[in-house]
Amino acid sequence: MEHFTYGNHTFILTHGKDSKYMNRGLPFELNPTAINFINDYIEHYEIKTKYIHLEKGDLHRVGYSRTKKFDYRNYMSFAPPSAWVQHNFGDCYSGYSIQVVPKWNDEISHTDYFFELNKKYYTAARLGNPDLLTQLSTCITIYREELAKRHTQKLKDADNDLGQLINVD
Repeated sequence: MEHFTYGNHTFILTHGKDSKYMNRGLPFELNPTAINFINDYIEHYEIKTKYIHLEKGDLHRVGYSRTKKFDYRNYMSFAPPSAWVQHNFGDCYSGYSIQVVPKWNDEISHTDYFFELNKKYYTAARLGNPDLLTQLSTCITIYREELAKRHTQKLKDADNDLGQLINVD
């Protein structure tokens, strides 16, 4: 975890867990244990700004909640979900978020943008824009190839695990 201050705001940034002290990350939905952990961080670093924001992206899902002392935002993954993620958590989404943060007040504007390439392709087809169709088609092809590659790698890794099980000494 690390933090920086911008005007009346302090942003605490984290992946959600670390490799040294936490065996599980911060949860998607705040619970009393997570709230205490974050409050301890705020107190330890003597963060006293008017607005405190914890921002994390380890769960690759969009979410927001607020306590009396801070708000808590989960960000989605920019990259397409891996085969492992799709297998274990179902069909997921990817995209990005844009926040506009005024330096001295809390009127934050936040917008999430989801990648929906197939939908955009069909919209472009209706509009008859061949250059856009080519670009979208290329993106969709690359995206699908990457998902297939990840899925194939997952199957190979699973086969190795099975091989290890069979070849027990």
